[in-house]
Amino acid sequence: MAVQKSLDKLAGGSAIECRDGLVGLLNAIQKGPAEETELAAASISHVLEALQQHLADSAVQRWGAATLEELFRRSAIPSDMAFHATSALVSGAQANLEAIEVQRWCFSALACCLTVGEDDSPDRNVLAVHMLSQDAMSVIAKSIRLHSTSPSLLDCAASLVCCMVMEGGEAVADEAFQTGCLRLILSTLTATLDKRAESNSLTADASLQQACLRALWAICESNGELGATEIAADDGFESIISILAQDQGNAEVHKWCASLLQSLLAQGGDLVAESAMLAMAAEALVASIAMFRTDLDVIERCAAALATLAAYGPDAAVSVLEAGGLCAVEEAADLHGLDGALGHWYHALQEAIEHCTDTDEDVSPAGMRDLQNR
Repeated sequence: MAVQKSLDKLAGGSAIECRDGLVGLLNAIQKGPAEETELAAASISHVLEALQQHLADSAVQRWGAATLEELFRRSAIPSDMAFHATSALVSGAQANLEAIEVQRWCFSALACCLTVGEDDSPDRNVLAVHMLSQDAMSVIAKSIRLHSTSPSLLDCAASLVCCMVMEGGEAVADEAFQTGCLRLILSTLTATLDKRAESNSLTADASLQQACLRALWAICESNGELGATEIAADDGFESIISILAQDQGNAEVHKWCASLLQSLLAQGGDLVAESAMLAMAAEALVASIAMFRTDLDVIERCAAALATLAAYGPDAAVSVLEAGGLCAVEEAADLHGLDGALGHWYHALQEAIEHCTDTDEDVSPAGMRDLQNR
């Protein structure tokens, strides 16, 4: 059997034999019958031993990470071994910081183990916290600093941060803040802007922009006002608005820009709202609605951000009105109907504007969240 032959090579001891064994094992899993995968999963300890024995060998670590990712994707690694596998992946990345391919495959495999299985699986949370205990966030920060011009590596790093925060919650988000990952991801997002005189390998990379936006959104959602304030204070609004202005057709980019704006406004305070108004966030959101008038997902996210901004008080409500926010959402509602999230956010926006334009009393973000939860 192909798997058994590959396992025999793993037992050979040398780095070259281990690499060849891992390559063969991966091919057998991908192309062979289910029995091959089951045998490989039952022999996962041999893979982990090879990774530990050749920790500094980049080829062994790269193919080991690819093999573990394939097994994670097929849900073939038992829960008790998943902890050992994630520890091995973090150690491999730490020991091979200069090797981009090792970083990319280790981060991809770690993210994979947090996205397979049931959405509400408690194992995901436990694994995310376990990664945190292995200093995974520090390794990610070091890797981003070392490979700040590699789009594929940065994409994997930001995606892993997003997965860890989504599953691990506030503790992981705090670590992203403490290790500098938040600021590094925001700097990476800024580096994707199209500055004509300073074009680089990251410029206008839509996939990387989405990964960064999702990671920042996850941190903001989990870290509350602290995360929102940090992003806003570090020119986050300017970067998001610039991306909305420069991108001319990627719905996913606009969707996540709007989602991040809404989260910043919902989690932040008055200073965050003032930053949004100074950056002309309402105008950018209205432009997105006009560009994607048939894309309900984008429109719903933009409407949510406009409604959340308008709830901050008369100045914010007027800024939304003057930007044409209410008219844009009304036109979208006429086109798509008032069922679902669009109808909810249209009524929330209408209520916030009517309240704020009829009285000098502000409506708090908490009040906006109450509307959202009705």
